[in-house]
Amino acid sequence: MKPTLATGERRRGGDSGTTLIELLAAFAILGLVTLVVFPAGERALALLSLRQDQAVLAAALRQARAEALTSARPVAFALSPDGGAYAISGGAARPLPAGVAAACDRRTIVFFGDGASTGGAVRLAAAGRILIIIVDPAAGSVRSLG
Repeated sequence: MKPTLATGERRRGGDSGTTLIELLAAFAILGLVTLVVFPAGERALALLSLRQDQAVLAAALRQARAEALTSARPVAFALSPDGGAYAISGGAARPLPAGVAAACDRRTIVFFGDGASTGGAVRLAAAGRILIIIVDPAAGSVRSLG
């Protein structure tokens, strides 16, 4: 006699379930795919984080330029000696995220009230990647590269 379902219908013949072997094989394939995808995703997230840090640092440089233009006095942007923090004239030092180091070809980048600057390049490095922010000496404009 064929088993009946809760609705009173009889189950038709044939295999309608999943075996334990099939389930284990599916989990094994999922595990292999995960091993391949996660390292690539981790690298992409590290680059995205570094780009965000680049945008924050470029915004700080633009803020220094804007302060110089509005106050008609020089405003300096400086990195700490270890490259782990930055500051704008008269302001508190702001730390960079852990694992991110900044370096500049000048000790400070100074923006002047007429729009000019001393110019320079700030390099951000993390997880084997380097992104650059360029400050034009003639116009004081800030541009991100990388």
